[in-house]
Amino acid sequence: MEKDPHCRVILVGDLQDADRPSTRERKALMGLGRPEVLDEDDQNHMDEIDRHLLPDLVRIKDKIIGAVDGDHFRIFGNKSSTQYIMEKLGIKSAYLGERSGWIRLLFEHYHTPVQFDIFVRHGKGSATTFGTDLNALVKQSVGFDADLYVGGHTHRQWFVKVPHLFCGKYDIKQRFVGYARAGSLLRGFL
Repeated sequence: MEKDPHCRVILVGDLQDADRPSTRERKALMGLGRPEVLDEDDQNHMDEIDRHLLPDLVRIKDKIIGAVDGDHFRIFGNKSSTQYIMEKLGIKSAYLGERSGWIRLLFEHYHTPVQFDIFVRHGKGSATTFGTDLNALVKQSVGFDADLYVGGHTHRQWFVKVPHLFCGKYDIKQRFVGYARAGSLLRGFL
């Protein structure tokens, strides 16, 4: 990724194995009346991100076009650990939100402007086979019209393109749509 000049990176959540939703709830309750304990724990976690995760990401920060929170993230005051990471990298606008977001790429192809829409979602559930994993991503993407659907959560890495039919002005047309799992908690490939 680092050496490919055309590569772009989408982070689909779970950049680290941090707090799960139930852990975040328990920590909030444990910190009632003792905010300094949570503040110290947060600072320790930010220091760990700075020392161990940011050095890997800073090498590709100019390629990152989007990032969402997954299931495993921390809350530091009013921001998630994913927001903190994007801010530390100097690409605050790359943060798309919790669990899902949109990216629109605009470029020129043979002097014609082209837009390419990407729907990014962390995902949910589990899958024992490739077909189940693909179907889950397709079902989670229903209602969102994009050129590429990117998901995480299942820790798998794959890409398929699927033909989609749509009505043109006078005929039925076909375009290919991509579906990809980007390997949460792994070194992704997108």
